[in-house]
Amino acid sequence: MDISTIAYLAGFFDGEGSISLHEMRSKVRIRVGQIVEEPLQRYVTMFGGKIYCQQVTKGGFSYYSYDTNDSNRCGNILTELYPYLVVKQAKAQVALERLGRLVPTSLIEVPVEYLSGFFDAEGSVSVRRREVNRLTPIVRVKQNDESSVQMFKLVFGGYIHKSKTLVGNNAYEWRLPTNSESVNRFYSEVGKHLLVKKRQIELLVKMCGIKLSNNGRDNRTKEKIQLANDILKWNDAKHLKIA
Repeated sequence: MDISTIAYLAGFFDGEGSISLHEMRSKVRIRVGQIVEEPLQRYVTMFGGKIYCQQVTKGGFSYYSYDTNDSNRCGNILTELYPYLVVKQAKAQVALERLGRLVPTSLIEVPVEYLSGFFDAEGSVSVRRREVNRLTPIVRVKQNDESSVQMFKLVFGGYIHKSKTLVGNNAYEWRLPTNSESVNRFYSEVGKHLLVKKRQIELLVKMCGIKLSNNGRDNRTKEKIQLANDILKWNDAKHLKIA
């Protein structure tokens, strides 16, 4: 199988996937959900199965799910993904043992395609306005598993903020440095593998490439603001439009 695709699917699974273990029936169930169908179609192409359109989100988007409890298919999926998994590797090992499968060896280094898959699942691209014409790029990943965000910091720098969820669990947020050089590097290494957030990061690179001058009287100001608004259109409706 294509190693780069498997690494992407493992990263995406660590972010959006789930493994259910049913004790009484000795069954394993695998689910992966997203509002964008394309990443899930890769699971179908690689392993077979179906995609279900289950519901419509508050933002009006359809929600797609790749869902299977076929023991042979679950075994094949977990066998292929296991070497690349980080967040869900321990549970994947239990599932493989239950299915009577050999547990593969883990990789020492995480491929960049894994980071792309994880970012498509758990990352976000946004813009914040601090001054009249100063737009700050925001590239971040939020997770309750610290090891996953530490990987992004190790590769791309930035910082990690620790907080608590409403129920008292730890939460971690990694942020990329806000300079255009960091954004360009992130795009060159991760962006080319993205499926869900590729357009957003492309717009962000273009926005960061416009360097304004003349104390806000630069004729490219409107263009830069429009790019920022185009980025925000891909995000939740709670984002305020930049005027």
